[in-house]
Amino acid sequence: MRTAIEDLDWIYTRWTDLRATMHRGTPKPWREPTLTLEQRGRLDELARIEKIERGAFTLGESPAPIHLDALDRAIDLTTTMGKLARRVATDLGHHAILIRAATHRYDDPLLLIRYVSANFGNVTPEIGEDIQEEASRLRAGLSHHFAELGAGQRLKADCPWCDQPTLYVRIIGAEDNGQPIVRCESGTCEPDTAGCGTWHRNLPAWPFHEWDWLAKQIEAADERKSESSKAG
Repeated sequence: MRTAIEDLDWIYTRWTDLRATMHRGTPKPWREPTLTLEQRGRLDELARIEKIERGAFTLGESPAPIHLDALDRAIDLTTTMGKLARRVATDLGHHAILIRAATHRYDDPLLLIRYVSANFGNVTPEIGEDIQEEASRLRAGLSHHFAELGAGQRLKADCPWCDQPTLYVRIIGAEDNGQPIVRCESGTCEPDTAGCGTWHRNLPAWPFHEWDWLAKQIEAADERKSESSKAG
C-alpha cells in the first residue's frame, strides 16, 4: 500500500503536467462545453489571474480556451491542499502557514503540498488518516485524468503474452464516466486467467488498478528477452 508521502510527492511532480493540460492546445478529445454560471466564473477568475501574471498589456497574448475537466481538478487539488494545510497548521500552531493557506491561489499549491508532506508525521492520527485519504483520492483522480489524455495511444512496449507491439490505451463505458484500460489488440493474444481477468470485445484488457502490475509484467518480459538474446 502506498503511503501518504508517496502520493503527495507524486502529486507534486505532476502539477506542472496538469497545468499544461488546461489549455486547448493539449492533444486530447475536445468537446465545446456548455458553461454553467459557476464554470464561467472560474474561467473568468483564471483569466484574471493569468492576466496579472503576464502583465495586463503584454502584446500578442490572450487567455487560451480551457479544458474544464483539468481546471476542475486543479481547483479541487489546491482547495483540498489548502484545507489540509490549515488543519495541520492549526494542530501544530504554525501561524505563518495559516496566513499563507488562507490566501493561496488555486494555481499555486506546491508550497501547501510540501508543507503537509513535511509535517505529516507530526499531526494527530485523525488528521493523518484524512491526509492519507485525500492524497490517495487526488492521485487517483489525476492518474485517471492523464490516462484519458493518452486514450488511443500505443504503449512503447510489447505485450508480455503475445510479444506484439499492440498494447493500446482505451476508454470504455459511458462518455461522461469512461474507464481507462490497456488492451492488447493483436487478435492472437490469449493470456491465461492468471495473466488477465478482464476481456473487452474479445480482447484481453487490464483496467487502471492493474496498471502497476502490468508494468511489472512488461518489465519482466523485457528482461527475459534481453537475457535470451545475450545467451544466443
